[in-house]
Amino acid sequence: MQVDTRNVTEICGYRVLENHEDYCLVEMCDKSIKVDRNGCASEKDLCFIDKKGLPHSAGYLNKYDMCELDKLDNVLMTNLSSDKRRIVHEWIRDTFNPIKTYNVKHSTYSLKELLERKTGIYLTNNQMKDALLNMGYICQNEHKINWLVNVSEMGIKYVK
Repeated sequence: MQVDTRNVTEICGYRVLENHEDYCLVEMCDKSIKVDRNGCASEKDLCFIDKKGLPHSAGYLNKYDMCELDKLDNVLMTNLSSDKRRIVHEWIRDTFNPIKTYNVKHSTYSLKELLERKTGIYLTNNQMKDALLNMGYICQNEHKINWLVNVSEMGIKYVK
């Protein structure tokens, strides 16, 4: 997506705070995010845990490994019915074990896909992040779009 950073007032539904020759500042969750002419920002700018401990993701990696601004994924587990939340939490509890290091083979995105194949429940990547945080798991880098978390490989191999 090409952006006229000198004249744009909104990008992907986010209000532009300042316009400059090569970039503009966009308001997102009370933060100013620098977006270049290609509609890209750094991963660090687009993914974060807010002051309340809730995850937010607002971009994706394009084919050039640039983080393109997209609709904010701030959907949380509370957006699911209580029955689905219970099933997701039970599946995580029964499938994964926390470990001291991070599982580098599977990101939150691949874990959510595995959960969907086994339970039929669709989660956004952000909901999977929220579910894992709620269950006490920790991420390696909150600024990445797809987190690496401290889940054991044993449980993943068992359910594949």
